[in-house]
Amino acid sequence: ASQKGEKKKEFKFYPPLPLETQIDHQMIQYARDEGITDEDLLTGRMSEAICNIMNHAKLKHRSSLKLENWSRDGYYTRQGEVLDKLLAQVVKAKKRGESVKCPEMDFEDNIERVDYADLNEEQFLKKFEFASKPVIIRGVADDWKGKTSWRLNELLKRFGRSRFKIGESDSGRKLKVTLKQYLEYVLYGRDDSPLYLFESSLEEHPEAHEMQ
Repeated sequence: ASQKGEKKKEFKFYPPLPLETQIDHQMIQYARDEGITDEDLLTGRMSEAICNIMNHAKLKHRSSLKLENWSRDGYYTRQGEVLDKLLAQVVKAKKRGESVKCPEMDFEDNIERVDYADLNEEQFLKKFEFASKPVIIRGVADDWKGKTSWRLNELLKRFGRSRFKIGESDSGRKLKVTLKQYLEYVLYGRDDSPLYLFESSLEEHPEAHEMQ
């Protein structure tokens, strides 16, 4: 209990920035395509409460950076010139059961491709590692359960209330939010360089052991 006469610490409210109030309809569609049905995550923008939580975390994680400077370079807006058009194509193609091919790039791609099943450790070390030769290994995650169990809706159902680290304060204190709060930030955040899950001691996190 606090001592009599002790001033109660105030929790300052940081309202959303103008950019954060805009509705992102394409991300709503993306969330639906991922199987998300939680209405809190289908609004097209972060709620004021989540904005406030993330703003407090950002100020503690990078205390020298003002909130308005987290989106100073406007990457969210600028990406709309290319990525939003591509996302719209993907959404339309998915409805038709089709795939989308990326446009041809104006450079020569001479990186060798090999299939995971056709390459053992000794071959990889000799041909690529020791020779410092780049390679693209295909099929590594074909049988990985995470391709389905790590979809956003599955993670939300299993770990939505679990708390994970997204940064540290200047004093080294862990900054944590629930996975549901973080997913709302992932879907509708506008930052140039967003906060990310930073669980350095993942093996000590009880819920993380189930994320296979």
